[in-house]
Amino acid sequence: MTTKLLEKLSEGAMVSAAIFIGIMESGYGASYSKMQKNIDKALEELQTKEDISEFKRKKHNFHLILSKLKREGLVQKKENKWSITSKGKEKLAKLLNGLPRKKYKKETDSTIKIVIFDVPEKEQKKRAWLRRKLSELGFKMTQKSVWTGRVRLPEEFVEDLKELGLFQYVDIFAVTKTGSLRTINY
Repeated sequence: MTTKLLEKLSEGAMVSAAIFIGIMESGYGASYSKMQKNIDKALEELQTKEDISEFKRKKHNFHLILSKLKREGLVQKKENKWSITSKGKEKLAKLLNGLPRKKYKKETDSTIKIVIFDVPEKEQKKRAWLRRKLSELGFKMTQKSVWTGRVRLPEEFVEDLKELGLFQYVDIFAVTKTGSLRTINY
């Protein structure tokens, strides 16, 4: 949870209550796409929610976590804006175990791509990174380790797979004749 919160603060893209609710409701070990779905749902609910007391409770919990991170020197508040500190960035880097944090250029493609992977359990952080990046690129999860999309895979992403030692666990297919995949909406 600390990792996700620090990532969002470092990107400067935080809608505090919705992110907190989304992360908390996702549970331990949740995939990036599940967390994003819960954050989007929380944003939607906050706009229409009649029961404000639940929101106030979650907001209070969120502020407790921010206060704890501030006491630890991981975040700071200046001019009513929260930001990550250099100590927070170091902690985030350790939590991410040196995984690339870059945003890859998202491009659509006319060909359906299928990405199948079988990353060993001991590499679970790398597997979570792979799922998160596939989701960010616009792929949709068909099964936990099978992703599909009309997406061009950036060369930089493929190079990062090689550098992380994940390339051997990943198979990428381009579909030229759709068959039953025709029913999947992209």
